Amino acid sequence: MGKLFNSRPPEDEDYWQQSFSDLVALLLGFFVVMLSVMVPDASLYQEIAESMRGAMVEGRKHTGQSETDGQLLTNPYTDIAETMRAYVRARNLADQMSIKAQKRGVELTASGSMLFRSGSATLNPAAEQLLNAVAGLLQRYPLHVRIEGHTDDLPMHSALYPSNWELSTARAASVVRHLITQGIEAERFTAIGFAETRPLLELDPAGDLDLIRSTNRRVVLVMTKPEQASWRAANAAALSAEEVVGDAAETAATLSTERNQP
Repeated sequence: MGKLFNSRPPEDEDYWQQSFSDLVALLLGFFVVMLSVMVPDASLYQEIAESMRGAMVEGRKHTGQSETDGQLLTNPYTDIAETMRAYVRARNLADQMSIKAQKRGVELTASGSMLFRSGSATLNPAAEQLLNAVAGLLQRYPLHVRIEGHTDDLPMHSALYPSNWELSTARAASVVRHLITQGIEAERFTAIGFAETRPLLELDPAGDLDLIRSTNRRVVLVMTKPEQASWRAANAAALSAEEVVGDAAETAATLSTERNQP
């Protein structure tokens, strides 16, 4: 018989290296392109920002809106604060508290001298009318309330309040307790005392020290939109973590007992 002709060319042992080198080159090119895209072009971003700012300014000119008004509209608490001011004015309490819309929430500030006697955390009778109006606001708005107590710089030394830290915290807690008696849910509150560490006005020997200290003695209610789902999720996670730790400890104790048995 004649010899069969094999038309298949012999395999090249180095053939795979060519394909591999092509693949590496493609990957290298891909990463170079990705890197060039990821490196920020500051000048380009600046041009985009200036263009957007110019368009917003032109839009305000056509609508008659000032740039300050546009900034205020970005604060979600502006409308709430304005409604609260109207509520307070209608009850002739506007001179006893100030209400401002801040980034962290609506801030309601009441003079500590009006709420408490010197060195005391017991509410004055006149303070109850003010806090009852605050309770009415909180019944309208389901906001979380952080109550901050602030004192002046005069040192505090008593058996009940060894320092301004205890006094400021006790004053914040007194406000919380009164608002709870007015039907506001306790879980909406946080009470904290800052003593004299966050004054509104710095002491000036040439100024009116009594006025400065009276201004710094205050209680601030910071009202923010609550995230109930986040609170519940955090509580559930904490409970789950406690259960896992407890189960792990019980399992470890069981295994230790079994190993020690003969």
